[in-house]
Amino acid sequence: MIKSIADYMLKHDKVAVWLGVEIVEVSKGYALIKMKVKDYMLNAVNICQGGAIFSFADFAFALASNSHGKVAVALSSNISFPSPALLGDTLFAEAV
Repeated sequence: MIKSIADYMLKHDKVAVWLGVEIVEVSKGYALIKMKVKDYMLNAVNICQGGAIFSFADFAFALASNSHGKVAVALSSNISFPSPALLGDTLFAEAV
């Protein structure tokens, strides 16, 4: 059931599809996803735009929180950017 939820979410989440998100692992309350930084994600100083990274991380959260079979959405969230993501980098997001 968890895989079918994750597959449905990935197929129907237009932002995740646009970003090229791939599901690495998903289980009840857990998700690990990856994304390669593409040229259309870069900002004016040639690093990955924070909004693209935030949307990527938000999808990991969505998979983990909806894996229980009930619709769940975020009430609040924040993110820190300890280093820049560059063109061609592969990013991983893990949510528990």
